[in-house]
Amino acid sequence: SAYRAKSAALCHRPPPQGTCMRVMSSPFLEKRDSSELASCPQSAGSCDCPAPCAVRGGLLSCFEGVGFAIPAGIAIVALACPGVAVALDSMSEFHSSGVSPDTPVGWVAILGACLLYGSFGILIKAPSVKKLGAGPNILQIYINIGVSITFLAWCTLLLQPSDFQHLSWWGFLGGFFWPLLTIFATVGICSLGYSIACTVWAGVTISVSFAWGSVVFNQPLRWLPGSILGLVVLFLGIVVSATSSEVQRRHQARGHSAVEDVEGQARNAVTGAQAATKFGGFASMMIGALFNGSLNSPYHLFASSAVGLATSAPELAYLVSFVLGILACTIVLVLFAWAIGKQLHCRTLLVPGALTGFYWACGYICALYATKYLGNNVGYPLCQTAIIISGLWGILYYKEITASLAIWTFSMSVVLILGGATMLANWAVV
Repeated sequence: SAYRAKSAALCHRPPPQGTCMRVMSSPFLEKRDSSELASCPQSAGSCDCPAPCAVRGGLLSCFEGVGFAIPAGIAIVALACPGVAVALDSMSEFHSSGVSPDTPVGWVAILGACLLYGSFGILIKAPSVKKLGAGPNILQIYINIGVSITFLAWCTLLLQPSDFQHLSWWGFLGGFFWPLLTIFATVGICSLGYSIACTVWAGVTISVSFAWGSVVFNQPLRWLPGSILGLVVLFLGIVVSATSSEVQRRHQARGHSAVEDVEGQARNAVTGAQAATKFGGFASMMIGALFNGSLNSPYHLFASSAVGLATSAPELAYLVSFVLGILACTIVLVLFAWAIGKQLHCRTLLVPGALTGFYWACGYICALYATKYLGNNVGYPLCQTAIIISGLWGILYYKEITASLAIWTFSMSVVLILGGATMLANWAVV
């Protein structure tokens, strides 16, 4: 048929016999090897496949297996959350130039940061992105593009023209090192799973950020013992959340207890390789989280400097220098990819990478407002309760945890994390 011929022409080859060719007629299709085509049985010239069977590598291929509704919904939330925080901050009755927990700005910002931090990595695990196997350093190039465009758009909309002249090395350093810690996070998500990786990330980030605020910046605490108790409960919740993954693993292992010895030996070999991969993922998350817990420290130094004080909105003016650091790091990543002969896969990774960067950037704007109004020792740590959102994605969407006991364990961790966050909010905020 004409439709079949057009599909074959798009792939620059004749269609192989017995292959379903119900493909998307789109200019976004890339040329793919014949081995990448998915075949399906056919009878009497008909095809029973409910969805397209060919692997597509175009600009919109990231939505295969994900759909448009979820990314679009997160995009709406990403626009609304920082928008509400900025609107509240612009009101004279709520605006403050320093830590002010009595206004709703910081608390609304925490809610927005939790929603976006817990959801920004959804497209990282899209089937087309995972199948490509380009590596986190390549994907990060496109995440950087999305972050830079988002930050510059918000700054252009809200800052005074003179604010763009107040550049700082603090913002540049923060922007340069942020992509590196995000690469570590991506490695951890792919190795450990979405829920457990974000749990490790949040736990280390909370402790490091709290130490920066309380020890380095001498931000006051209402009651030190209560603050420490809140941190302990938070950590306990994180440990319980990690335990849910182990419960799930053992549940799956029991399901394979009756295999033959030869199969068992093969499985043990695979398990050993998986253990090494998980260890590497865990180490990656630890290193990245150490930097992530320090991510807002350059902003604090910028906001208290003469350059920051001369701007109309330090939390947004900081992003201008931050973008310059991101762009410098992006150039380094591109040059490194070309040096080692890695393909950039622009058509496949541009959309998921840019959208991921957009989601994260809007969440970070919320985190900056949370840090401004609640301090580095409370605002940014509370943003890490986003692990509840990421855990729900892992359970409800990715089906990483399916055993009843594992789900109940995770539910217990949610109660502990919320309880610890409440203690920290009541006893650490002055």
